[in-house]
Amino acid sequence: MRSIKEMTFLLKHYKMSRIEVLGNPGNSSNSKSEILFHNLLEGKVDTEEDAMNLLYEDLDERSNFKRFLNRFKQKLINTLFFIDLNSPIFEDYNKAYYNGYKYLAAIRILTGRAARVSAVEIAEKYLPKLIKYEYSELIYQFARFLTRYYLLSNANEKKYRYFHEISTKYRDVWLKEQEAEDLIC
Repeated sequence: MRSIKEMTFLLKHYKMSRIEVLGNPGNSSNSKSEILFHNLLEGKVDTEEDAMNLLYEDLDERSNFKRFLNRFKQKLINTLFFIDLNSPIFEDYNKAYYNGYKYLAAIRILTGRAARVSAVEIAEKYLPKLIKYEYSELIYQFARFLTRYYLLSNANEKKYRYFHEISTKYRDVWLKEQEAEDLIC
């Protein structure tokens, strides 16, 4: 509960903007973003010119198109974070990969906002799943964070050594994977 309280307190003090995602049932189907989104899905729009003609009948409003397109791209990025990983198309290793990066981003945001207890809880809980699927880069990032936490913020020699060992092992694995990839390329 401590980490939930910590995150709630953190969110209380920072402006939370409305999360803009595409394809939400609550969104107006008449919004320009939703119109473009659905027309792209249906293959009715191929170019920026097609999109501009679809969305802006009034020639005077076309100057707003670039700004709209930038906001639309941002909505697409926001939407990526809300993909339903429980869909049957995702295998467990896919879920572990996507969640790993999502949790890594959360850990970094929480750490940057001094909510380390929450970040540590996420890292410790999710690290075993990453080890199961051998995602060396993510394992290294999570273990490195935990190593530093137990060395600098909450001294615990046993946990420090445990996570340091994991961090070192998977850093070496990750570097070897990078070398192999470079040789392949």
